[in-house]
Amino acid sequence: MKRYLKDYVLTTSKVEEAIYDCLKRKWRRKDVAYFLASYMTEEGDDIHEVIAYCRKMARYKETRYVFADTITKIAQILYDEIKNHDIEVEPIKYTMKYDSTSMKIREIGISSIKQQIYDYIVVNACRTMFMAKIGFYQCASIPNRGQVYGKRAIERWIRKEPAKTKYYYKCDIRKYYPSVNKRKLKRLIHRDVKDLDILYIIDTILDTYKNGLCIGSYLSQFLANYYLSYIYHYMTEESYSVRIKKYGKVIRVNHVARILFYLDDIIMFSSSIKLLNRAIADLKRCLIKYDLQLKEDSVIKRTANNPIDMMGYVISVKNTIVRKRVYNKIFRLFLKCNRRREILSLHISRRILSYNSYLTHSNLYLFKQRFHVDSFVARAKKVVRYYDRCKFHNETRTIQLLQTS
Repeated sequence: MKRYLKDYVLTTSKVEEAIYDCLKRKWRRKDVAYFLASYMTEEGDDIHEVIAYCRKMARYKETRYVFADTITKIAQILYDEIKNHDIEVEPIKYTMKYDSTSMKIREIGISSIKQQIYDYIVVNACRTMFMAKIGFYQCASIPNRGQVYGKRAIERWIRKEPAKTKYYYKCDIRKYYPSVNKRKLKRLIHRDVKDLDILYIIDTILDTYKNGLCIGSYLSQFLANYYLSYIYHYMTEESYSVRIKKYGKVIRVNHVARILFYLDDIIMFSSSIKLLNRAIADLKRCLIKYDLQLKEDSVIKRTANNPIDMMGYVISVKNTIVRKRVYNKIFRLFLKCNRRREILSLHISRRILSYNSYLTHSNLYLFKQRFHVDSFVARAKKVVRYYDRCKFHNETRTIQLLQTS
């Protein structure tokens, strides 16, 4: 069994790199200004003035060089905490948020900037291990493996391999994130990772979570896929039967012909109902081993007669369309745009460009012709481009004023 991070050495430069990775798209946030100000404040300084200064200088890319010494100082402090095994982070704040896409209320964890930096330190160190362990058809929260990646895989299977994908079983793990057994997860990580400093950070972060993994954490999305990777590899490698032929020849028959995980959504294809039932039994048995369970509303369906509703798309043997909830939002948006023959606002333009991805990767040709989608997309791009250019010129002018003052 291969163990990772055998020769890994944590340095202050790696901690500093993780800080910049964490702050890459968060410079303008208020909590980032508070975090930086807490390390910049000296005796006798007014904390509110320091926070205001941090917010002003962090707003523009060209003025962020003033934080270089502060970030080096923070990296040294965090490095010392890790080496001394004395990490202290603020408790995670939990809030209930309605997810309009899935129509569910989820408990989102909001961790401090300091804890988010520790997340990036772990992910940067363990990225090779995560990518090696996570299965090839495990999608979601992985770069270049999103909805389109999974959709194309399913399209290819059901259209080019109809004999192997005659039946399918789509299921969902019940409350996956809160149900993850942290003790078993730690045991798996300690088996695969050798570096003691990284193991200490992971154990400390996991202990801050209330139940299972924390929705909203950068590290949790990798740990979620990592935990499920053991189930994925069991189903692809260990779920099979042995069949003895007429002349004594022994062959292996896989229960699953094709399988795909979209985080906690699982779809399995097989050539027969008997093999698929065996695969379902294997899956449930494996989930019990990891203290997980499936929702009980799933049944085996025939691929030719039942389109697959997954990842925001409805995929059938003939074509691919958008899920009904998403389609209704797109329909209302373009209906509003066709009624208003005026200049598009920035908000509407960004919504058009956001939903255009669904239309690009589906077969809604008549819809695009009826609502003149291509012309609206071109207009929306012009609006966003104009706004970004104006924003750039305003920022350049402000930077010049800051440098002369």
